[in-house]
Amino acid sequence: MEDSIILMSNDAIQKNSFKKFPRLESLCRIFSEQQLAKNQASFDHFKTSSPEERYLHLQNTRPDLIQRIPQYQLASYLGITPQSLSRLRSRVAGKG
Repeated sequence: MEDSIILMSNDAIQKNSFKKFPRLESLCRIFSEQQLAKNQASFDHFKTSSPEERYLHLQNTRPDLIQRIPQYQLASYLGITPQSLSRLRSRVAGKG
């Protein structure tokens, strides 16, 4: 959907980097563990919340996405139809 920069590596490069910079391995492991825990908590919250709660959470944490992503993709992410998202947006706007 948007231009991106992707960094790719392989086992040989990774092992060589870790050999040259031993602290890098532990930093990468710590970062990976933190990201995994964050992703798991986010997924757990997503599974147990209603579509409206998901939308409000997205609105509070990533309002830029709501403006940039087509409604049908946003609806798919939230687990609802585009028509339901339209109704949800109207309902939320009426409360605000």
